[in-house]
Amino acid sequence: MVIHLYEAEAVMKHSFSKYGVLFFLVVSILTIFIVRTALAARGNPPRLNDLFTAITLAGSLGVLLGKYRSLHESDWIASIILGGVVGAGMVFAILFSPYPFFEIVRGN
Repeated sequence: MVIHLYEAEAVMKHSFSKYGVLFFLVVSILTIFIVRTALAARGNPPRLNDLFTAITLAGSLGVLLGKYRSLHESDWIASIILGGVVGAGMVFAILFSPYPFFEIVRGN
């Protein structure tokens, strides 16, 4: 069975609307803010940065576990290099402490 290009494009156009991803992101972020605000009324909620970091890591792990075979060697090399650059750059951050355990290490 041969699928022509215009048939594949028609299937892709109907599977998700043009602004579907944007709508999903906006609704997701608003839901996070609303849930966090509701949690704040009851106690000490997690910081938004921690929530977004956890969600990003969970999504990245899901993609990595589900589609790691589609990653090329250059993707792995680029991710390791960029991770190292970001990690090294965090040492020089002056507006916040990205590594609170450094104070424990320096104190000993």
